[in-house]
Amino acid sequence: MTKELRTRYILLISVGLACILADQVAKVWARGRLRSPEDRTYLTVKSTKKRVIKVVPHRIEFRLSYNRGAAFGMFNEATGSARWWLVVVGLLALGVVVYLLHRPESKSRLFVVALAMVAGGAIGNLTDRILFGKVTDYVVVWLFKSISWTNPWPAFNVADAVLVVGVGLMMIQVIWDGFRQDRDGKSKGSTSKAAA
Repeated sequence: MTKELRTRYILLISVGLACILADQVAKVWARGRLRSPEDRTYLTVKSTKKRVIKVVPHRIEFRLSYNRGAAFGMFNEATGSARWWLVVVGLLALGVVVYLLHRPESKSRLFVVALAMVAGGAIGNLTDRILFGKVTDYVVVWLFKSISWTNPWPAFNVADAVLVVGVGLMMIQVIWDGFRQDRDGKSKGSTSKAAA
Protein backbone atom coordinates (compact mmCIF):
# COMPACT_ATOMS: atom_id res chain seq x y z
CA MET A 1 0.00 0.00 0.00
CA THR A 2 1.43 3.35 -1.00
CA LYS A 3 1.81 6.22 1.45
CA GLU A 4 -0.80 8.25 -0.46
CA LEU A 5 -3.36 5.43 -0.27
CA ARG A 6 -2.60 4.89 3.42
CA THR A 7 -3.26 8.60 4.04
CA ARG A 8 -6.59 8.31 2.22
CA TYR A 9 -7.61 5.34 4.36
CA ILE A 10 -6.66 7.16 7.57
CA LEU A 11 -8.76 10.17 6.53
CA LEU A 12 -11.65 7.93 5.47
CA ILE A 13 -11.63 5.98 8.73
CA SER A 14 -11.22 9.06 10.94
CA VAL A 15 -14.04 11.07 9.38
CA GLY A 16 -16.23 7.98 9.01
CA LEU A 17 -15.86 7.05 12.68
CA ALA A 18 -16.67 10.62 13.73
CA CYS A 19 -19.87 10.48 11.64
CA ILE A 20 -20.85 7.08 13.08
CA LEU A 21 -20.21 8.26 16.64
CA ALA A 22 -22.23 11.47 16.19
CA ASP A 23 -25.09 9.48 14.65
CA GLN A 24 -25.21 6.79 17.33
CA VAL A 25 -24.94 9.25 20.23
CA ALA A 26 -27.79 11.32 18.77
CA LYS A 27 -29.94 8.20 18.28
CA VAL A 28 -29.34 7.04 21.87
CA TRP A 29 -30.32 10.52 23.05
CA ALA A 30 -33.48 10.47 20.91
CA ARG A 31 -34.58 7.04 22.12
CA GLY A 32 -33.93 8.10 25.73
CA ARG A 33 -35.55 11.55 25.65
CA LEU A 34 -38.34 11.26 23.11
CA ARG A 35 -41.50 9.19 23.24
CA SER A 36 -42.45 7.29 20.13
CA PRO A 37 -46.04 7.33 18.84
CA GLU A 38 -45.99 3.54 19.35
CA ASP A 39 -45.07 3.92 23.06
CA ARG A 40 -48.16 3.50 25.21
CA THR A 41 -46.32 3.05 28.54
CA TYR A 42 -46.52 6.78 29.25
CA LEU A 43 -50.22 6.29 30.04
CA THR A 44 -49.41 4.09 33.04
CA VAL A 45 -45.94 5.18 34.10
CA LYS A 46 -44.80 8.70 34.86
CA SER A 47 -42.26 9.36 32.15
CA THR A 48 -39.78 12.16 31.57
CA LYS A 49 -39.90 11.48 27.86
CA LYS A 50 -41.44 14.16 25.68
CA ARG A 51 -43.41 13.50 22.53
CA VAL A 52 -41.95 16.52 20.74
CA ILE A 53 -39.13 18.97 21.43
CA LYS A 54 -39.57 22.14 19.39
CA VAL A 55 -36.20 23.56 18.34
CA VAL A 56 -37.51 26.31 16.04
CA PRO A 57 -41.32 26.48 16.27
CA HIS A 58 -43.05 25.57 12.98
CA ARG A 59 -39.66 24.89 11.35
CA ILE A 60 -37.58 22.25 13.23
CA GLU A 61 -38.53 19.78 15.92
CA PHE A 62 -37.32 16.51 17.39
CA ARG A 63 -39.97 13.80 17.21
CA LEU A 64 -39.08 10.11 17.53
CA SER A 65 -40.11 7.77 14.74
CA TYR A 66 -38.85 4.49 13.39
CA ASN A 67 -38.18 3.79 9.75
CA ARG A 68 -38.25 0.18 8.59
CA GLY A 69 -37.65 1.21 4.99
CA ALA A 70 -35.02 3.24 3.15
CA ALA A 71 -34.06 6.90 3.40
CA PHE A 72 -36.82 9.44 4.05
CA GLY A 73 -39.38 6.72 4.79
CA MET A 74 -39.35 5.06 1.36
CA PHE A 75 -40.51 1.43 1.57
CA ASN A 76 -41.41 2.00 5.25
CA GLU A 77 -44.02 -0.74 5.06
CA ALA A 78 -41.38 -3.29 4.02
CA THR A 79 -41.14 -6.28 6.33
CA GLY A 80 -39.29 -9.57 6.64
CA SER A 81 -36.67 -10.18 3.99
CA ALA A 82 -36.88 -6.59 2.71
CA ARG A 83 -34.92 -5.55 5.80
CA TRP A 84 -32.05 -7.81 4.78
CA TRP A 85 -32.14 -6.53 1.20
CA LEU A 86 -31.64 -3.04 2.60
CA VAL A 87 -28.68 -4.36 4.63
CA VAL A 88 -27.19 -5.83 1.44
CA VAL A 89 -27.69 -2.51 -0.38
CA GLY A 90 -25.87 -0.73 2.47
CA LEU A 91 -22.98 -3.19 2.29
CA LEU A 92 -22.78 -2.74 -1.48
CA ALA A 93 -22.60 1.04 -0.93
CA LEU A 94 -19.61 0.48 1.35
CA GLY A 95 -17.99 -1.63 -1.37
CA VAL A 96 -18.48 1.23 -3.85
CA VAL A 97 -16.86 3.63 -1.35
CA VAL A 98 -13.76 1.41 -1.12
CA TYR A 99 -13.66 1.09 -4.91
CA LEU A 100 -13.90 4.86 -5.36
CA LEU A 101 -11.15 5.39 -2.79
CA HIS A 102 -8.73 3.75 -5.24
CA ARG A 103 -9.82 5.90 -8.19
CA PRO A 104 -7.94 9.02 -9.37
CA GLU A 105 -10.74 11.33 -8.13
CA SER A 106 -9.87 10.40 -4.57
CA LYS A 107 -6.58 12.29 -4.75
CA SER A 108 -8.69 15.23 -3.56
CA ARG A 109 -9.15 15.44 0.22
CA LEU A 110 -12.65 16.79 -0.33
CA PHE A 111 -13.59 13.67 -2.28
CA VAL A 112 -12.17 11.39 0.45
CA VAL A 113 -14.07 13.32 3.15
CA ALA A 114 -17.23 12.96 1.05
CA LEU A 115 -16.63 9.20 0.74
CA ALA A 116 -16.08 9.00 4.50
CA MET A 117 -19.37 10.79 5.14
CA VAL A 118 -21.23 8.41 2.83
CA ALA A 119 -19.60 5.41 4.53
CA GLY A 120 -20.26 6.79 8.03
CA GLY A 121 -23.91 7.50 7.25
CA ALA A 122 -24.40 4.08 5.68
CA ILE A 123 -22.80 2.31 8.67
CA GLY A 124 -24.83 4.40 11.13
CA ASN A 125 -28.12 3.31 9.56
CA LEU A 126 -26.90 -0.25 8.98
CA THR A 127 -26.14 -0.55 12.69
CA ASP A 128 -29.73 0.35 13.58
CA ARG A 129 -31.17 -1.89 10.89
CA ILE A 130 -29.14 -4.92 12.03
CA LEU A 131 -29.58 -4.38 15.81
CA PHE A 132 -33.18 -3.16 15.92
CA GLY A 133 -34.69 -4.03 12.52
CA LYS A 134 -35.53 -0.34 12.04
CA VAL A 135 -33.74 2.99 11.83
CA THR A 136 -34.25 5.65 14.50
CA ASP A 137 -35.32 8.99 12.98
CA TYR A 138 -36.03 12.10 15.02
CA VAL A 139 -35.43 15.36 13.09
CA VAL A 140 -38.52 16.85 11.47
CA VAL A 141 -38.24 19.97 9.32
CA TRP A 142 -40.81 22.13 7.53
CA LEU A 143 -39.11 23.45 4.40
CA PHE A 144 -41.49 25.58 2.34
CA LYS A 145 -44.98 26.53 3.45
CA SER A 146 -46.07 27.07 -0.16
CA ILE A 147 -45.10 23.52 -1.24
CA SER A 148 -47.34 21.08 0.61
CA TRP A 149 -45.29 17.92 0.03
CA THR A 150 -42.36 19.46 1.95
CA ASN A 151 -44.43 20.02 5.09
CA PRO A 152 -43.13 18.33 7.05
CA TRP A 153 -40.16 16.78 5.32
CA PRO A 154 -39.90 13.08 6.22
CA ALA A 155 -38.12 12.51 9.54
CA PHE A 156 -34.39 11.88 9.32
CA ASN A 157 -31.29 11.48 11.49
CA VAL A 158 -27.61 12.43 11.54
CA ALA A 159 -26.67 9.48 9.30
CA ASP A 160 -29.16 10.58 6.63
CA ALA A 161 -27.90 14.17 6.78
CA VAL A 162 -24.26 13.06 6.58
CA LEU A 163 -25.04 10.84 3.58
CA VAL A 164 -26.75 13.68 1.72
CA VAL A 165 -23.91 16.13 2.45
CA GLY A 166 -21.34 13.50 1.42
CA VAL A 167 -23.06 12.85 -1.91
CA GLY A 168 -23.36 16.62 -2.45
CA LEU A 169 -19.64 17.11 -1.82
CA MET A 170 -18.83 14.29 -4.24
CA MET A 171 -20.94 15.97 -6.92
CA ILE A 172 -19.22 19.32 -6.30
CA GLN A 173 -15.81 17.67 -6.63
CA VAL A 174 -16.73 15.85 -9.85
CA ILE A 175 -18.19 19.03 -11.38
CA TRP A 176 -15.15 21.05 -10.28
CA ASP A 177 -12.78 18.46 -11.81
CA GLY A 178 -14.74 18.56 -15.07
CA PHE A 179 -14.62 22.38 -15.09
CA ARG A 180 -10.86 22.33 -14.45
CA GLN A 181 -10.24 19.79 -17.22
CA ASP A 182 -12.30 21.86 -19.68
CA ARG A 183 -10.40 25.01 -18.72
CA ASP A 184 -7.00 23.30 -18.94
CA GLY A 185 -7.91 21.67 -22.26
CA LYS A 186 -9.00 24.98 -23.78
CA SER A 187 -5.90 26.81 -22.60
CA LYS A 188 -3.60 24.07 -23.97
CA GLY A 189 -5.55 24.09 -27.24
CA SER A 190 -5.27 27.86 -27.62
CA THR A 191 -1.49 27.87 -26.96
CA SER A 192 -0.89 25.11 -29.51
CA LYS A 193 -2.90 27.04 -32.13
CA ALA A 194 -0.91 30.20 -31.39
CA ALA A 195 2.37 28.30 -31.78
CA ALA A 196 1.26 26.96 -35.20
